[in-house]
Amino acid sequence: MKLYLTYIALICCLFIGKTSRAQSSVLVTKVLAQLKIELAQCNEEFIREEQLPYNKNLSVVVIPKYNEKEEDYFTLDSYILLVNNKTGKIISKYFEDADSNGWTSDAVMLERIDIETNPYKIKAGVNAFAIIVGFRGSSNPNPYSNELISIFEPKGAELRCVLKNFESETYGGEWDMHCAGKFKEEQKTLSFAKTTTLGYYDIVVKSKMRNITSVKVKEDCIEKVSTKTAIKVLKFKNGTYR
Repeated sequence: MKLYLTYIALICCLFIGKTSRAQSSVLVTKVLAQLKIELAQCNEEFIREEQLPYNKNLSVVVIPKYNEKEEDYFTLDSYILLVNNKTGKIISKYFEDADSNGWTSDAVMLERIDIETNPYKIKAGVNAFAIIVGFRGSSNPNPYSNELISIFEPKGAELRCVLKNFESETYGGEWDMHCAGKFKEEQKTLSFAKTTTLGYYDIVVKSKMRNITSVKVKEDCIEKVSTKTAIKVLKFKNGTYR
């Protein structure tokens, strides 16, 4: 039971985002008009809008447009935009279709899209921002969740994705719905080093991994947990971090 509650607590965290649901705000309405997209063509639940804390004149807007839509299944094209708050004019744009962005909701459901505007200082004098996407599996005997982070750099009229769909959290396993089971959990934190590659600060990735085994001993459910950590460095090469 303890293991099950731990999993439920983890899933509940996926629903807590700092990003406001923009939906049909005035700014979003202006953006949709420029993109020539109707609100009905979008998944309103995942439209997002967030002002940049270091530039109050600009906001990041996320427009998820349906590519395919069926019962309990959809795919989304992604529009990531930097927008002038006063005029609603799109300043910078990034587009990716559903075939390559991974924004698919099926047996593994798309649960959240968040904008992280706290600046990612990827190089001297440049602030980037991140889009975080969370997924959750629909199987109770085989629970699964993960989180992907993408970092975007403003480059004039374009936004460049310098880190794409980096898996920052994973959780999964198998259990008998009572006690016995095995699970794996990994959490990664990103920080920027003082060292640079091609002018971009290297990213230090610290990983914490936990293997959890739960067994029934008489009337008790006993957990055994093993933990290990690892560090790797991502360097900027050929337009992206690797």
